[in-house]
Amino acid sequence: WPSMAWVGLPGARGVNVFAFHPLDAELTRQEFTYYHPGGDLTETEAASVKYFEDVLGPEDVWLVEDVQVGLHSLGYHQGRIMVDPQRSSISEHALHHFQNLVVREMRDYL
Repeated sequence: WPSMAWVGLPGARGVNVFAFHPLDAELTRQEFTYYHPGGDLTETEAASVKYFEDVLGPEDVWLVEDVQVGLHSLGYHQGRIMVDPQRSSISEHALHHFQNLVVREMRDYL
């Protein structure tokens, strides 16, 4: 929750959809689909799909897997990623608030 991301790119008639399916506490399956109105993909759309499949998708998987390893390191301490008491644009108070909303919703399923 949320379990889906929709990405629209300039020059594309369709939309990229990422669906996330948690399998257990540390494993999630991700599906990537490109929806468009039909017919052949334009050169721009084909390049966009190829970029997501060959570059951005694998890069994101690598980054998320490295974060998961880091969560188990001795150097990690539970807490916010970046806290600025003035709540400036570099602070992640909004992320912390969102995570608390997720935890509150998930309690209903435990």
